Amino acid sequence: MSGGMGYYDGGLYDDGSDQSGYQESVQQQPQQGQQKNPLRDHLNRVEQQNNELQKQLAALLKENQTQKIASQLQAKGYDPAVASLYGGEPEKLDEWLTNVGPLLAQQPSPTGAQGAGQQQTPPATTVPADGQAAMQQMQQIGNMGAPPAGTDAEQMAQINAAQDAASLMQYLNSQGNPYHFNG
Repeated sequence: MSGGMGYYDGGLYDDGSDQSGYQESVQQQPQQGQQKNPLRDHLNRVEQQNNELQKQLAALLKENQTQKIASQLQAKGYDPAVASLYGGEPEKLDEWLTNVGPLLAQQPSPTGAQGAGQQQTPPATTVPADGQAAMQQMQQIGNMGAPPAGTDAEQMAQINAAQDAASLMQYLNSQGNPYHFNG
């Protein structure tokens, strides 16, 4: 920069001596791109982990859906292996079964040849512990009474033929009525 008083004489970059700072900064940019960027590396690792997790999630969702379908099919009496044939949503299984159900294999009945050797256990009670005594009392009352004898017409004829309340109560007690009339 020659010239006085701040006038430009055009010689700033003519000889190349003052461009060295500019060229160094241009050359440093590719070098920075070649250096490892820890933030970029972390982002790549997180993306890879996310892709792996997405694949695992898709596999687990498919397995869960297959198990839901198999349990629904088993509850409806079909062989659970049929679940591999159905590719839809579990909510639309009933529609599919109405169309294809007659063609599918039914689950073998437990009363057949395989079930003959097995003993059936009675179902566990659902009555809470405090209601067990009341339930036993009701069962004993039911066991003491005899089943009604005769047809409805015969029973009505006996009731109509009763002369007084005592003979009516005697007939009703003989038919399994444990209650007494005090009137």
